[in-house]
Amino acid sequence: MGNNTSFPQLFPPDLITESAAVIFPFDNLTIRAGEVAVVNMTISFPSTVDSKRIPIISGYINIESSKNESFHLPYGGVACNMKEVKITDFDQYPPEISIFESKLGSNQIQFEWRMLMGSSIVRLDIRGSGTQTEAVGVNILGSIPNYPSYFMSRNSFISLPSSYTAIWNGSLNSSVQVPDGNYTILYRALKIFGDPNNNDDYENYTSPVIRIVNGPFIIINSTTSTTTTTTSAMNRSQHPVTSSVELFIFLILTLFCQIGLP
Repeated sequence: MGNNTSFPQLFPPDLITESAAVIFPFDNLTIRAGEVAVVNMTISFPSTVDSKRIPIISGYINIESSKNESFHLPYGGVACNMKEVKITDFDQYPPEISIFESKLGSNQIQFEWRMLMGSSIVRLDIRGSGTQTEAVGVNILGSIPNYPSYFMSRNSFISLPSSYTAIWNGSLNSSVQVPDGNYTILYRALKIFGDPNNNDDYENYTSPVIRIVNGPFIIINSTTSTTTTTTSAMNRSQHPVTSSVELFIFLILTLFCQIGLP
């Protein structure tokens, strides 16, 4: 990521001159012919690394045998916990809903959001009164047609930021049309390496209350809106785009080596 921004950094990326420290549990290891040894090495990252920028650390381990043989074992990884990386842009371009006027003259709901990183599951569920079904620990009426959506890539950051858009006309993915009443859209995006069956592993946002009056005509009841974020909606360019976690990466490298000695 760029410095102090949610936008990816353009090429070339920033480089740091400090190197990582590789800690071995011993200085020498004897492995007899036909034996296998497992060596755990801890790699400590430089103090200047900013985990919020998803930094990449790489290098190699040099192994020398008593037969004057030399081996290079490369390693690489991110110096952060990818499960804590932000998926949805709740800060600069938070999710929002608005009225969409169709060419047939009916009002529909347009739900718009921007993704900073890709997600393997994005859910757009409808909540309200009626027959409930359980979906990842939450009671819902159903989902917006064509959702859940799988393996959604992050939005483009070239030129004007783009976003995803979904249109809801009051029908569910089961083809059931919901009756007049009050509803909300529950947006959930699975975190990187998250458990798809654990609601805590999803980023979530609840829309303001949507009131349906006289069948397909939909209005937003802004006086009783409830959201899970405190940021206000902002104007953004509307371009639907198909483009592409506990902080704990301590990068343990497990080395399986088999060296035959005379």
